[in-house]
Amino acid sequence: MKRQFFKVKQFADQTFSRSGKTEALSDTLQTAEKRVEFIKNACQNTTKKLLATLISPGLGHDAPAREKRLKKMPDYLLAMAMLDNGSNEEDNLLRQVLVEC
Repeated sequence: MKRQFFKVKQFADQTFSRSGKTEALSDTLQTAEKRVEFIKNACQNTTKKLLATLISPGLGHDAPAREKRLKKMPDYLLAMAMLDNGSNEEDNLLRQVLVEC
């Protein structure tokens, strides 16, 4: 009986102490969640564009049509997606990798 009472008391203490901690960590958690969302979006966009470059053959290798179709090429789309994702976040390692590549 004492054990059960102690377990219930310990559970209640943990539950009530969490509510105080969540208020203090909300800003930190929001910042971390923002960074995770940025990394997730950057990885998804890059993966999507990278798969398009591997699946489809190169578009328009003849000279007159090359510039006209450059923006439709998967390689170009991948580079633009990486640049767009790199400009969305403040200075961190993933941003530098996306911009440099």
